[in-house]
Amino acid sequence: MPCLSRCRRRVPVALKGSDLAVQAHAGEGASEVGSWQLTEHDFSCVPANLIRYIKNHLPDDVDYGVCIEGTRNTKHHEQTNQMKELLEEMRRDATKVPLAAPHRDAVAYLVLCSAHDAHLLLRLLGTVYRPEDSFWIHFDAKMSPKAVAEIQRHPIMNQPNVQSEQVLAGCWGCPSLAWMKMLGLLRLLQSPTGWSNVMTLSPNTFPIKPLKKFYAALDQYRDTIFMWTTKPAPVNMRHNQMWEQRHGENGSVLCHLGRRTLDSVVKAPQAIYKASQWDVLPWAAARWLVLESPVIEQMEFWKSTAIPDEHMVPTLLGN
Repeated sequence: MPCLSRCRRRVPVALKGSDLAVQAHAGEGASEVGSWQLTEHDFSCVPANLIRYIKNHLPDDVDYGVCIEGTRNTKHHEQTNQMKELLEEMRRDATKVPLAAPHRDAVAYLVLCSAHDAHLLLRLLGTVYRPEDSFWIHFDAKMSPKAVAEIQRHPIMNQPNVQSEQVLAGCWGCPSLAWMKMLGLLRLLQSPTGWSNVMTLSPNTFPIKPLKKFYAALDQYRDTIFMWTTKPAPVNMRHNQMWEQRHGENGSVLCHLGRRTLDSVVKAPQAIYKASQWDVLPWAAARWLVLESPVIEQMEFWKSTAIPDEHMVPTLLGN
């Protein structure tokens, strides 16, 4: 079943938005491009079925359980295979994607929306919307169709430069979050609007400085990758153990399978990097990730790695 059905695109029109920023405390070291922060932080959405091995990556008060025996996993294998097929298909038509950014003064926004922050989506879009920009929004597959339909009735969602899909079911630490990112980059590279930089956002994030400063900083550092990185991550429970996203009665869960096999270690990247998944990438970096990087060859490794959305993109770029 295809991820996205074709639709006719109309000429973008200007909608009333706001260039004013919410006055909030900027974290230490915040720059003009990094002047976004979480406005709500709710860990109640974290599944209770996460294994204790990764508890150091969440607050101590989060309750962890064990993977339900007999949990189904067919659906997520199919999603990984479909993502692979989409990447392979686009690579066959790689010449259709320009080498240089087709629109130097436009930004693309890749927004990952879950049921827990969907109520903030229209506020975010109403603030950052410009008719020259591109927007791709992924609604988590676990969201009710009624809730998604209500959001999609808003005028801003019907603009030709705004795309939305609801195809992947995410869970904290699961590979589907990494696939959402790759799917969004792929769709935005196909967007006829054109852009120079792509920013990954959650509806929970919101600008804390005037957007004109954000655009000015992007214009000054147009070909720069903005990513909150750390040093290469040592081998730890995220990488030397095997994990799998499975589907149970209460939704998707991350299951621990045991230590890595020799075959999977051989296929692992040379060095593992860690960064926040909320980054800003120039056109050239996004194009390379989708069309030229070894992401297809490494999909089996990332599919069995915990929290790959914090590792896959920085590792691909870092190696």
